Amino acid sequence: MKVTLAIALWTPLLTTAKDDGLALTPTMGWMSWERYVCNTDCETYPDACINEDLYMRAADLLKSEGYMDVGYTQVSIDDCWSTAERNSEGDQQADPARFPNGMKAVGDYIHSKGGKFGFYSDIGTRTCGNYIGMKGNFQRDIDLFASWGIDYLKLDGCNEDLADMPADYAEVSKILSNSGRDIVFSCSWPAYVPGNGEDNDGIILRLASGAKRSEAK
Repeated sequence: MKVTLAIALWTPLLTTAKDDGLALTPTMGWMSWERYVCNTDCETYPDACINEDLYMRAADLLKSEGYMDVGYTQVSIDDCWSTAERNSEGDQQADPARFPNGMKAVGDYIHSKGGKFGFYSDIGTRTCGNYIGMKGNFQRDIDLFASWGIDYLKLDGCNEDLADMPADYAEVSKILSNSGRDIVFSCSWPAYVPGNGEDNDGIILRLASGAKRSEAK
């Protein structure tokens, strides 16, 4: 069974952004959620579940079918990639049965094809799929994700108090800016606030005013 390639064009809600040279044009590529959602049953669906093979096959197809040549360079992991809890050292970890070589190996493979490594987490205590969230561990998690070689972080807003979002998303923005790696920040904060008294223009401007990233290593 082949990977279904539903190529997505991600476009920003507004044109205002941080002046750091990243994402000057919309990020384009493939994201697993559009087709495979949170299917972790690799025994029943070995070719259609969230595992390392899925993302490596997607990178292969983006390269071999010419999508990368015209700008569709990103392979993006979404929810349900991790174990249910942190390891004994307090770190997030990929599910060892579904990602036996670890996330760095996945990122290295995508990069070897000339692609970008898109990644997912949640700013709250748990992700939307009830996996590990980043709440209370922003610096630790971003250091870890950067060591895996991510190029893009989609940060969802499930299981987070709306009142905490302004400070937490702004903190993550600053940490990413100083991570030592060029990481595009896909901030889900605006998706959670329409009808809740927040103004999306103000959100984007506050994020854009954060510290500039350090030079990439």
